[in-house]
Amino acid sequence: MAIKGCGASFYLGANAVAELNSVSNAITGETLDVTTFDSSCLKEFIAGIRSGTMDISGFYDPTDATGQAAMFTALLAGTTLTTTQQPKILYDATNGFSADGVISSLSTSASVDGTVEFSASIQLTGTITVEIAVETA
Repeated sequence: MAIKGCGASFYLGANAVAELNSVSNAITGETLDVTTFDSSCLKEFIAGIRSGTMDISGFYDPTDATGQAAMFTALLAGTTLTTTQQPKILYDATNGFSADGVISSLSTSASVDGTVEFSASIQLTGTITVEIAVETA
């Protein structure tokens, strides 16, 4: 079943970050080459370290004290976002991703014929929780 994107949101702990219009999450995994002479001339791999990122963007809102402003503060302080500020993407009320994280980049930009925009990337650290609603028949 498809989920409509207009219901998505990004949270720092219990606080929704204001004025966003794009959220994304990526989880990647490294592969480790374990090919030997006994591999019949075919490469063999095992799973290595996994990692994830969350990227958000939207309109800059300097009055968003518990969202955008808190992210600037955390980045400048080198704070790891845990527990009360743990990043979470929700695509609807029950589907999304959460993990502790470190803000790796944050930017604002403006153009003469546009709005002031905001974007941030969060490098996830530790366990990544996948929240998926399972339909039962």
